[in-house]
Amino acid sequence: NRTTVDTVIEYSKPYLIRTSELIDNFEQANSGNYQFVRTDYDFPTINDSNNLLSAVSLPLVTANSYSQTSKISVENKGNYSIGSKDYNLLPLSEQKVDIDLDYYPILGFGIGISTVLTATSDINSTLTSIEDKYRNQGYSIKHNEYQPESSGYLWLCLKVKIIKNISVSLDVASTLGQSPSKMNSIKLFGTYKFDVFELKSQGPYVGVGINYLAVTLSESFSYRDRISPIDTTGRFEYLGNINITGEGSSFGMNFTAGLDIYLSSIGIDLYTDYNLMSPITLNSGDNNSKLNLNFSGFTFGAILFIYF
Repeated sequence: NRTTVDTVIEYSKPYLIRTSELIDNFEQANSGNYQFVRTDYDFPTINDSNNLLSAVSLPLVTANSYSQTSKISVENKGNYSIGSKDYNLLPLSEQKVDIDLDYYPILGFGIGISTVLTATSDINSTLTSIEDKYRNQGYSIKHNEYQPESSGYLWLCLKVKIIKNISVSLDVASTLGQSPSKMNSIKLFGTYKFDVFELKSQGPYVGVGINYLAVTLSESFSYRDRISPIDTTGRFEYLGNINITGEGSSFGMNFTAGLDIYLSSIGIDLYTDYNLMSPITLNSGDNNSKLNLNFSGFTFGAILFIYF
């Protein structure tokens, strides 16, 4: 047995205002750069004597093509079919709509870790040149190598999402670990996120900015090698330590690329940076020679954000 009932779909006034406002300002709303005047709209409700349908089950503006009449056939208290009369679709119904309802700007605070910039090859080169001065005099000097003790950078980050695709960030960092050598960094940069995933709040990004790096170097290398002839009493001089110490700073450019995973109130950034830094000149401690350090290179990291 098939029963046909008259069904009336009622729309509240705030809902109609919201829908009209969305149609009129679709481009701005889709880019996340529009704040709706009304937010307290209601979904449509359906009145019928048997209360057989829910409003949520009716695809009012999201289907690609359908027909609708004021008569809806209801069978077995839940299965319904829509009549054959053509219906004038609203402009938004003919395309897939991904509306960003966030209100910009959005402020985020984050904490993260990354690998560190090092100048290992420059320090080892200087160390070897000091050792070679004694080797060239005929003495046997063991070879030492610089091994950075820091386990990484600890970052504190401030990010402002200006609009859906553009953000500006200020990050500060200091090296972790117990090494007497320390590095501190400050980055200021902007990023652009690409809409390549179905969920537009997530996507890859690229960015560019400036970077400041301050270095305090304090490294000591131990030796017990003879560096003088043995005198008549059997005494001689030996090399005890080579100290490489100093302070300096550098400015440079920061180029970044990564993945922004934004989930409304929290988010994660996975990224890699290339830092193009100017050289830092330090005194190499006991030997009073100049040491040029180049801290340009790649770093890799992750940051956890809380957004407000």
